[in-house]
Amino acid sequence: MACHRCDVICEHVVYPSHCIRTSCRYVYAYTDGDTTYFGCVQKIFRPELDLAPMEPSSRRDVYGALLARRRPLRECQAAIEHAYPSRYSWRGCQNPLFRHDPEEYAPEAIRHLVEGPGDPAD
Repeated sequence: MACHRCDVICEHVVYPSHCIRTSCRYVYAYTDGDTTYFGCVQKIFRPELDLAPMEPSSRRDVYGALLARRRPLRECQAAIEHAYPSRYSWRGCQNPLFRHDPEEYAPEAIRHLVEGPGDPAD
C-alpha cells in the first residue's frame, strides 16, 4: 500500500481509534490475562492493540495512524501520508492512480487520468 514512483514515499494509513469509536463490524477483541486487545478481522492494520487507553469519554486518538496493509475499506478512516514532502515535485504526483480506488473507475476514466485529456475531435 505504498507508492515509490518519486522521491516522496506515499503510504495509505488508517486510524484504529476510529474503529473503536464507530463500533466497526470488523473489530475483534480478546483478553490475555488482565489485558484486552483489539484488532481488525480484515487485517487492514496488523497489530493487535491494547484497549485500555481507549477510554469511552476520551476523544483523543491514542494510537494515531498505522500503515494500511490492505486497501482501506469504506468504513475505515484513512489518509495518505507523505514521507519527505519537501521533495514533492511542482508537477504533482507521478502516480495519480495511487489516490483512487480502481474499482470505482471505468477504464476510460483511468486512461484520462494517466494520459490527460485527448483531442476533442477523438
